[in-house]
Amino acid sequence: MPLYLTRCLFQVDAILVKREYIRLISSGFLHASWGHLFFNMLALYLFGELMANFLGPINFLLLYFASLIGADLLSLFIHKNHGSYSAIGASGAVSGVLLGYVALFPYNDIGFIFLPFISFPAWIWGLAYVLISIYGIGSQRGNIGHDAHLGGGI
Repeated sequence: MPLYLTRCLFQVDAILVKREYIRLISSGFLHASWGHLFFNMLALYLFGELMANFLGPINFLLLYFASLIGADLLSLFIHKNHGSYSAIGASGAVSGVLLGYVALFPYNDIGFIFLPFISFPAWIWGLAYVLISIYGIGSQRGNIGHDAHLGGGI
C-alpha cells in the first residue's frame, strides 16, 4: 500500500487512538479505483453545479465538507470497536450533495443515467437511497461504505 494512502485513509485506530483527525478529511480525496472515482465525480457533476448555483460557492463547500465529516463520524461511531476498519472515498460528501438536492427539490424528477426513460420524483429516490443504505449497514455485504453514504446524507 502506498505511503500516502496509509497516512491519509480513514482508519479507526489512527483516528481514535493516535488522534489523527485530519483523516476525517483526507480520506475523502482518495479512491480505491478509477471506477470509484468516476462514479463519485459523475454524481458530483450531475448535481453539484445546480447545488452550487443555488447555495452559492461558500455554502456549497460547507455542505460538501460537513457531509464528508458527517459520513466519517457515523462510520467512526458504527466501527468504533473495529480498530482496523478503514475506508476511502468521497461517497459520503457526494451523498450529502445528492440528498441536499432531494431536500431542496423533492418534486423534481431524477432519472437513471443509463436508463433515461425511467425517472422518479427526487423524494422517492432519496427515500430509496436512505433505505438501501440502512439495509447495507445491517447486511455488511460487499465493499461499500453504506454507513458513509447515510452519514453524509444526514
